[in-house]
Amino acid sequence: MAIRAYNYHHLWGQKALPADIYSRLITAFENAVKDPEFQANLTKAGFEPRLLSGNQAKEYWRADFKLVEEVISQWAKK
Repeated sequence: MAIRAYNYHHLWGQKALPADIYSRLITAFENAVKDPEFQANLTKAGFEPRLLSGNQAKEYWRADFKLVEEVISQWAKK
């Protein structure tokens, strides 16, 4: 049996965030995630640095939630 465990860390903004602010934030996060020192520090701390769009994050969560539901379903049958 394998166990996969992790934490989600997200930054949320208002839905009507002005485009110029949204663009500046995305650029800043992209630069941070691409920075080798930032990546090394996160990796050393046990994190997997990556930047997901809102839609990518939703799909990631859906896949994880489906997996959790399957595990709970199997466990409940025992």
